[in-house]
Amino acid sequence: MVVALNRLPQHLDWAVVGGFAVIIRASQVHRVTNDIDTISRDKTQLIELLAAEPAITKLSSARLRIAGNNLPVDLDVMDAAAESPLPAEPSERAFALTRQHALANGEPLEIVVTNGNQIVAHSHARFATSASLIALKAVALPRRVDGHSPQKVGTDIYDLVSLAKGCDIRSFAREFAGSEEDMTSWVAQTLAKWFSPDHDQRYTLARLRRIASSFDTGAISEHDLTEVALLAGALQR
Repeated sequence: MVVALNRLPQHLDWAVVGGFAVIIRASQVHRVTNDIDTISRDKTQLIELLAAEPAITKLSSARLRIAGNNLPVDLDVMDAAAESPLPAEPSERAFALTRQHALANGEPLEIVVTNGNQIVAHSHARFATSASLIALKAVALPRRVDGHSPQKVGTDIYDLVSLAKGCDIRSFAREFAGSEEDMTSWVAQTLAKWFSPDHDQRYTLARLRRIASSFDTGAISEHDLTEVALLAGALQR
């Protein structure tokens, strides 16, 4: 995946999100992910440029496959919809605003993969911040339950727990200061509903262990979920 990032054009505005970004922000391979998710200011141009390259196949209007010396890597591209009118429906509006926020606040990172003292892969790319990833995951949760990917609810919960453990609450709140209230309110309400002991925390924990059963998810406690709920309070102040 790190090698595949070098194939993306640096002159276009895009940022890495999704499971791979969570791995980078959590500083550990805490779960398996099989593709790279990105948000782009110009989705059409990015896909057209990549599809024109040898060894890159366009699978759909938003997905490509990058061949390499090892396994191929699939790349998903979401549109930031920065130039489009915001949707009126609350969840769609929050989804659009979190995508725009993630792209606008993306940070350039240098990624180096080593085997002992040997560098085996190296790339530079913009990655969504931990706070942006938390917002994106919070918006995704209710959409997954009602959509076509209920199995991803477990990994979203697991990602949120991992991100919250390394998240400074003050920095989290500061990143969203001055942001659209439609976005911050939606994110705060979702985090409180799913992770607070005053709401659906036990149901969330049961769902996590049922859908994403592994040694690591089995070790997650109600206290870990409460740490995620604390982020909701930071947005509501």
